[in-house]
Amino acid sequence: MENCPKCGYKNEVNSVECSSCGVIFNKEKLLEKISAKEKALSIKQEALKKTRALREAKRQEVKAEVEAKMTVYSFRREVKLPIEKVWSLIGDFTKAPGPGITVEVQKEGDRDANGVGTIRKITIGKVCVREILDTANPPYTFTYRILSGAPMKEYLGKVRLEPRESSTIVHWNAELTPKIPFTGWICSKVASDAQHCLIDEVDKTI
Repeated sequence: MENCPKCGYKNEVNSVECSSCGVIFNKEKLLEKISAKEKALSIKQEALKKTRALREAKRQEVKAEVEAKMTVYSFRREVKLPIEKVWSLIGDFTKAPGPGITVEVQKEGDRDANGVGTIRKITIGKVCVREILDTANPPYTFTYRILSGAPMKEYLGKVRLEPRESSTIVHWNAELTPKIPFTGWICSKVASDAQHCLIDEVDKTI
């Protein structure tokens, strides 16, 4: 038992404060208890900090994975030309649709398959990429991939021409995976701007 030096009350062993009069009679034990509580609190706070850091790291990891995944974009343009003419300017991978664009054929494709397999280097303004023609169904659809020259792991373009009475609607769809996380929208903007420039060249032939 611990006797209170003030009132003589018998307190339990290891008591630091008298249960009767409230006087503190064992300051050393009180300091030990405070120190132990502070240490426990510090350990708890450190563990909480680590947990929060791990959660934030996981959140950033998931965010990066989502951003790094394939980005999709599409647009449509009307051209005041018949579908056959538009196809000859856009679907033929061996020709440039206008003076503002240069095309260098690096590998000829299968002529019996409408040029499928053709590899070209195409320059539109400041954009210069190597593309391969994957499928072709003239004068309606073709698909192609970018092989190099762009900050993308993968790029698949799908073009569909829709004939109208006195014009053609160009439907351009693309799926891409950027090399650098968080840049999918930038890659989409650069690619779509270049494709709009290509169609602008087609418009100039009217």
